[in-house]
Amino acid sequence: MIAALLAVLLAAPAPAEIRLAPALGGRSFTDAVFALQRPGEPSHWYVVERAGRIQRVPTAGGEPTVAADLTDRVAARWGYAGLLGVAFHPDGQRVVLSFTERVKGVLWSRIEQFPVRADGTVDTAAPTRLLSLEQPSAQHNNGHVAFGPDGMLYVGFGDGQLGGDPPNNAQNRGSLFGKILRVDVRGDRALVPADNPFVEVEGARGEVWAYGLRNPWRFSFDRATGDLWAGDVGQATREEVDLIVRGGNYGWPAREGTECFRRSLCHKVKDVLPPITEYDHSVGYSITGGYVYRGPDAPALVGQYLFGDFGSGRIWAVRREGERWIRRQLLDTRAQIASFAEGLDGALYVVSYRRDKPTLLRVLPVVDAAH
Repeated sequence: MIAALLAVLLAAPAPAEIRLAPALGGRSFTDAVFALQRPGEPSHWYVVERAGRIQRVPTAGGEPTVAADLTDRVAARWGYAGLLGVAFHPDGQRVVLSFTERVKGVLWSRIEQFPVRADGTVDTAAPTRLLSLEQPSAQHNNGHVAFGPDGMLYVGFGDGQLGGDPPNNAQNRGSLFGKILRVDVRGDRALVPADNPFVEVEGARGEVWAYGLRNPWRFSFDRATGDLWAGDVGQATREEVDLIVRGGNYGWPAREGTECFRRSLCHKVKDVLPPITEYDHSVGYSITGGYVYRGPDAPALVGQYLFGDFGSGRIWAVRREGERWIRRQLLDTRAQIASFAEGLDGALYVVSYRRDKPTLLRVLPVVDAAH
């Protein structure tokens, strides 16, 4: 019995299934929070810096150029504030930026659209405001944006609170806090699609697609199935991965993952959708949502959802086996994983927030030294 226990305690950790290879010539950027490619432009990456700059970098390496500079507008000194989300329109000629701006002492989340010139630079002098939300604090502003396979723009907002969501924003369907929204961007306006779930519900905001989220830090669409996946940052004990569906309620602040968080609400909030997977703060404490892998490099991972943790640097994969979801750790890194990024070809990357290390890291299978 003792020998068996010692064997378990002394057992080597599971071998890594992936490795991270520096991309873009190993360049590092300042406080990078996201990276993406523009439709039709596989020759460059756009690296998003929290202070308000977007750097355009040749894929093969080379000198970056500034594609956009909103540092004179972006408020990035506090909490989770800054330039937080970027999404190119499918035509590649427009881009949506999500950022925080302080005006006369008031912090605002702005969702604005800008023209993109033929050379890939953004005309920051010609913004169109799609959405604006006054923030009560610089915490849990979220700000991720992405165009779905339906052509609609999806926008994430956190609960906006320092902790616990005292106003119950995330459960209030009349509030935009703690939600994923869905809007139809037509010209210079963001319209509410007629098939959104709460369009006909009295007191609800028509933009709401899903609710009960604390701070959905990065969501993505599976390019093969269209499924929407999100990583929702926890507070006290749990980080969670959610499969987002039309009208879904993910429980916050009544629940944190599968656990009761606010006991006065637990028995009142019904029809909460459980997370696909969750983990406690012994292995990580700030989830970063990723992508369902559809890349060319690691065939064994195709169809699995990869995500990580900003605090611990761990990366996991989730796959479905029958009625169960199985999670396993792929790699334990020292990277501060601010985001994942998906190339136009489906290749998957990690975006590291650390200034002293390469920013963009390609996910590759481990190479067997014996071969």
